[in-house]
Amino acid sequence: MAEPESGFICWRAVAENEFELLNLAVAPEFRRQKLGSALLEAAGIARGAWFLEVRASNQAAQEFYRQAGFAVMGNRKKYYEHPVEDAIVLGRKEC
Repeated sequence: MAEPESGFICWRAVAENEFELLNLAVAPEFRRQKLGSALLEAAGIARGAWFLEVRASNQAAQEFYRQAGFAVMGNRKKYYEHPVEDAIVLGRKEC
């Protein structure tokens, strides 16, 4: 069982069988231990369609989501602030 401070996931239903992943974080000392994948499973990633945004510079997160079955759907210019940066929109359909 993961430690309480090891990671978290936040998501919401936006329509019937459609979900938005708002935030997924894993503490650095717990990364590469499949905790992120376990959090996705706990959220029910196998049901419905999912989408999310990730910073264009966050290659590690993009690779994680690609391995979880997400694909690039588009981008949002200047989506993030501090610093200003584009977002890559990723999506995953029900398996």
